[in-house]
Amino acid sequence: MTLQSSNIHESLSPSDKKMFMLFDGAIAGGLRSLYEESLDVCPLMVLKDGVFDGVSALGPMIADFGASIVLKELWAKNHPLVARTSVLHTSYDESALLDFMRSRVQVMMPEGHAVWLRIGDAKVVSRLAGVDGRLPAHFWSGINSIFFRSSDGSMTQYRPSPSRMSDEQKEGQFESNLVAPCFQFSLDLLAALDSSADNQHRDVL
Repeated sequence: MTLQSSNIHESLSPSDKKMFMLFDGAIAGGLRSLYEESLDVCPLMVLKDGVFDGVSALGPMIADFGASIVLKELWAKNHPLVARTSVLHTSYDESALLDFMRSRVQVMMPEGHAVWLRIGDAKVVSRLAGVDGRLPAHFWSGINSIFFRSSDGSMTQYRPSPSRMSDEQKEGQFESNLVAPCFQFSLDLLAALDSSADNQHRDVL
């Protein structure tokens, strides 16, 4: 795992990886505000799985950053609409990344109940990056780099610790076309995230 200062040029230079913007529909005016800026790609809603469609506009979304002139311009200007978004460099295509997110937007607590993880909010991504060594194995599998900004506008590049599948494991078991938790967060991880001690009554991390 590495966390290092970065810049616009690096975030726009994915080598042979694809680029996606990850954002939260409940932050900064959501999807409507982006369309008011003449958004030129169609974001996909992670929660629009046939079960959580009613709240999908308020959850995480992914957009093809590599194909969008508008999103690149907003990102380069550090526009308020994208201040809490992340840019991902990944080997996944759009469909696979959507399934990837659906298996991570909820996580299991030590007590055995599922809670929502606001993975579309760069503040949450930053917190997860800070506890990389405590995250469940394969949590960021397939994600090469994640770029996000701090409140002062400075940019950070997070390269998650690499993980290898065992012979018994397959990449697809950590993906789902329906929202479903595939990972459990330990007490040590929750403590490192500065989460409330009252985990039993939490519904969002």
